[in-house]
Amino acid sequence: MARKAVEKSNASGQPAATKCSRATSSGKLGSCGSVHDAQNQLGIRCSSFHGCCTDNGQRTRRIVANVDVGFGNWLTIRGQGAGLSWDHGIALKNEGPSEWSWEVKASGKIEFKVLLNDALWERGGNHVFGGSSISVVPNF
Repeated sequence: MARKAVEKSNASGQPAATKCSRATSSGKLGSCGSVHDAQNQLGIRCSSFHGCCTDNGQRTRRIVANVDVGFGNWLTIRGQGAGLSWDHGIALKNEGPSEWSWEVKASGKIEFKVLLNDALWERGGNHVFGGSSISVVPNF
């Protein structure tokens, strides 16, 4: 699917909010401007072929937890946004001795905490992010 970024200037000569167009299955151009509106509020600039235009304005989000939990233990994630729940954990994938990850296609902010064996909550406040990836070091 071809993507293109379009930049315009506002009345003060500053770049206006960047919008992205993508070809839909019917061949017409659709817009995922809401993703770009959020990016612009955060000061993130888009460029051609940036990859944030996917179905329904969703993009791949990645959460990585860097912690050695010991043999036989595992990590889960609970939260809100991106299909998360505060009541039921989703298992993180073990990528190595101290690396656990979870990927999802989603839009909007994600608020979460990491749990050891889906029972022991990490200490501290909730993690909140709206970008494409975040790495955390949970403390249990």
